[in-house]
Parts: sequence; C-alpha cells; structure tokens
Amino acid sequence: MAHIPADVRREQLVDAAFQIIATQGIQRATTRRIAEAANASLALVHYCFESKDDLLLEVFKKLAYEIVDFTDVASLPADPAERAAAYIIRSAEWVLADPERAHAMYETTLWATRRIEGEVSMAATVYEFHTEEILRVLAPAEMTAMEEPVLRDVARLVLSLVDGLQLQWVAGGNTARFRRNSEQAAEMMRDHVARMMQQQPSGT
Repeated sequence: MAHIPADVRREQLVDAAFQIIATQGIQRATTRRIAEAANASLALVHYCFESKDDLLLEVFKKLAYEIVDFTDVASLPADPAERAAAYIIRSAEWVLADPERAHAMYETTLWATRRIEGEVSMAATVYEFHTEEILRVLAPAEMTAMEEPVLRDVARLVLSLVDGLQLQWVAGGNTARFRRNSEQAAEMMRDHVARMMQQQPSGT
C-alpha cells in the first residue's frame, strides 16, 4: 500500500469529521466513526491529533477559512463600508451554496463553548480566530486608516451578524427570509462603517 503523508491523512480525517458533524451532529462524531469514515485506523487518529478536541477545532478552522476563501477577497469593493457589507452577503451565499456547512459551523461553535482550556473556554479561542480572519478580509481596504480597536469592533459586529443569521437559518430554514435579513444586515453594516469613517480624526 502506498504511503500517505501525515498532512494528507490529517486533511482526510478533518474532512471525515466534517461530514459526520454536518449530517449526523457532533455527538455522533466519535474518533472511531471518524476513523472509519476516513478509512483509517483509530491509532492513526491519535497519531495525527493530540486529542479529539484538537481534531474538532481543525474542523472549525476549515469552515472559517472556507468562508473567507468563498468571499473572494480580491474582488471585494475597495470602499470600507461596501466591503463589510459584501462580506455579509457572501457569507450568506456560502451557507446556501452548501447548507451542511452552516450546520457544521453551528455544531462546532456550540461544542467550543463547553470546552475549557485553562481558564478560557475554547469558544474564546474559536471566536478570536474567526475575528482575525474577518480582519484579514477587511484590512487591505481603506479601513486600515481606521484605528485598530474600531476596526476590531467592526469585525466583531460583522461576525455577530453572520453568526446570528446563520443560526436563524439553521433553526428555521426559510431561505427567502434568510436572504432578505442578510441584505438588511449588510445595509446596516454599510451605514455603520460609513459613520465610523466619518468620525475618524483627520490625518488618521
């Protein structure tokens, strides 16, 4: 049998875990089921990941990276307000393009709130990671002229809107309402960022 590199095996295990979480829920994503779905041994799972939590965290990161990749950062508007609004709309399109991803994102986020690392919940780590990814999307635009705390607040607000919309869609599945509310959220963010830009001190 041909040797499969460890990084390829890791990716296969993450993909397998994602499929189980998306279709059956995170409670069904045991290391044994993940190994079987990836045609791997249980020992290989433990070799590639220090713990099941590490594997599930990689599933979340995979989803977060996918959202950013789906938005096609290079094609986003240069205007800061339009850029933030476009990210919200494209996040909604990401959900509708593959509904299972939204279910997996919700499941892994809720899972993270119940995991504690030291004195901090893993959810804090998860949200900080996602915030940084959104900042990476927004920063190349003229928004870099905004003070860092303000820009970070914008990223957190965008994340809150995207998360809330996705949760409502997962719970209700009303696509028409989801699209309408996403457009409304984008408009709100567009107006908010425009006001923040106007309030920036001259020369910043």
